[in-house]
Amino acid sequence: QGKLNDRDATVRERVAYQLGWLEAKASVPDLMKLVEDADVQVRLAALLSLTRLGGADKNKLALVLDATRQKVDYAPTNQELERLIAKLK
Repeated sequence: QGKLNDRDATVRERVAYQLGWLEAKASVPDLMKLVEDADVQVRLAALLSLTRLGGADKNKLALVLDATRQKVDYAPTNQELERLIAKLK
């Protein structure tokens, strides 16, 4: 989990996916932080792992969605974010 703060986005992305695959439910708070990562691929990996693990904070996810809704760069991750929020309701 310490690699979630790595400078290299590829490392953060890979770790986010692996935590989901390992069903590491204790990593949900750390993955929630990655939902706001500047790198789109890291955000997507965190969202997909949170979808798999459950336990995400839907209120925080909604705030992230509101903040990034108008940013074209985040369109693919915002779709996944909307799916996750809907699943949590």
